[in-house]
Amino acid sequence: MRETVPTMHSSENDGVRSRRWFCAALTFGATGGANAWAAPPPSRRRAPSQVPAASSAAPAVPRGALGFSPAGERLAVGGYREVEIVDLNGGPGRALTAEGELVTSLAYSRDGARLAVASGLPGRSGELLVFDLSSGRPSRLSGVHSDRIQSVAFSADGNFVAACSYDRLASIWDPKSGRGRALKDHTDAVYGIAVSPDSRRIATVSGDRTLKIWDAAAGRRLYTLSDSTAELYSVAFSPDGSLVAAGGADKMLRLWKSGASDGALFDSTFAHEGPITQVVFSPDGRHVASASEDRTVKLWDARTLTEEKTFPRQNDVPLSLAMSGSGQLAVGRYDGTVGMYTIESGQYRSLLPRGQRAGSSRRQP
Repeated sequence: MRETVPTMHSSENDGVRSRRWFCAALTFGATGGANAWAAPPPSRRRAPSQVPAASSAAPAVPRGALGFSPAGERLAVGGYREVEIVDLNGGPGRALTAEGELVTSLAYSRDGARLAVASGLPGRSGELLVFDLSSGRPSRLSGVHSDRIQSVAFSADGNFVAACSYDRLASIWDPKSGRGRALKDHTDAVYGIAVSPDSRRIATVSGDRTLKIWDAAAGRRLYTLSDSTAELYSVAFSPDGSLVAAGGADKMLRLWKSGASDGALFDSTFAHEGPITQVVFSPDGRHVASASEDRTVKLWDARTLTEEKTFPRQNDVPLSLAMSGSGQLAVGRYDGTVGMYTIESGQYRSLLPRGQRAGSSRRQP
């Protein structure tokens, strides 16, 4: 019998509280402060007998940001004020120094030469860096966001970076000039952002329960898709740009047809027992992967939304996913661990066990 979380979210409001608590908990996990633990969400409350003894050890850093390099030979992992780059062929790891607090999102440019890294200070500023990976030097993109940046995406043509924030804004940035402009239309925090493969459209999802499609060149909203019944946390374009996937607090995985001037719901399914934390398409467009607060990661047929595989129950909430063109699925968890599955065989490899850094990864039975 599959183990279940007895206090998993029972309403969309719990999902909202959980997401907002998690934003605060990222700060706790990074700095060791105590305020974020004052009122944990229902899914993380412990019975008195389960409360661990006090420890002076530093808390684990939640792994909420992952990204494969275009060739799939490296995995970038967000940490506290740094990005760890894991060489999947066993070579030495590498670390890039970030800003703000916890790295919340990252994205490689299509040529693999640059890496966009998002972070920020809750309620104060959003931090966005673009690293030249040959030199390791970052360029700073600032001036739009007044709160932590939640998600970042590189355009396929490499000409702009898109970002979104808890401050209800999305943004488009020229990485060469450092200039950015705001996209204003959401009425709540903007949690997820994606750029279409042709670099012409941007998709955003928000706590206002909507998915919006934007004209990237003009910076204007094209249309709004309002089928979700609760807050949306993650969004992704299919590799051919014809579909957009999104998930969030209502536990539904949805696919929309998306064109230049309008879109419509294509299919949907009740995907998880808890809020969906992340959705990603496979590079070949055949699959969608989803992660949830119910501690499951699932693989779906991208055209029929038929469930193809449920991976073994995770040790903690899976916060981030990344898929490579070689059939690998990486998972980052709340407890600071990162692992990778071979999709075809289901074989698991531990990349960053708790407390371990890049360059010292090992295989797990």
